[in-house]
Amino acid sequence: MVGEGVVTALVSGVNSLLGLVSGLILGALIMYYLLKDGTKLRRNVVAKIDPPIRDEVDDFIGDACRILRDYGRGRTAMSAIVAVVVGLASLLLGLPLVFTIFVVNFIGGYIPYIGAFLGGGLAVIIAWGDGGIGVAALMLVIVLAANLLLENFVEPKVMGRTLDIHPLVVLIVTALGGFLAGIVGLILAVPFTVIAGNAIGRLRSRGFFTVVADRAEPTVKGLLD
Repeated sequence: MVGEGVVTALVSGVNSLLGLVSGLILGALIMYYLLKDGTKLRRNVVAKIDPPIRDEVDDFIGDACRILRDYGRGRTAMSAIVAVVVGLASLLLGLPLVFTIFVVNFIGGYIPYIGAFLGGGLAVIIAWGDGGIGVAALMLVIVLAANLLLENFVEPKVMGRTLDIHPLVVLIVTALGGFLAGIVGLILAVPFTVIAGNAIGRLRSRGFFTVVADRAEPTVKGLLD
């Protein structure tokens, strides 16, 4: 029974690792092609749009690219700050697996809140196993201080008002993105939510929802009658 449990846990861990690696590789490939052929792809998409709304679509694509760029740059900066702080603390405390702690905290920084919990939790667990409850408590204070300071002072300046959405919304869409699309969904859920909000605002300003409601009203009345 113990052997079966170990094998099950090992297989589950390998599957999770493969999912993470696959997501990172997929994200890297998408980023490569966007950087390489992004302008060409944008022109091709816009050229297929009807002329009356072509400028609007082109402007929307530009905003979406800017949101993704700002989000990626901001998350990279914040991930690096937390990873360096936690990594240096681990090194000064004489903990093992310092490089692993650094990498997990850096990668985890791309997943809002959840990544910080996992990366900080790993550092605290290693500190507890190596130095006892006192060292673990100190590491917990360092992790919390780094993330709270980052959230309250650095993140608003790095992200800007464009990505300023409520933390509860961030948690919900991140969890939903992970459920629907795995690691890629966890990373991209927040910027895609902002882009979707931008799209809804543009459609509303053009009266799209009013037109849809007016056209749907006779059908709804017919079904109710």
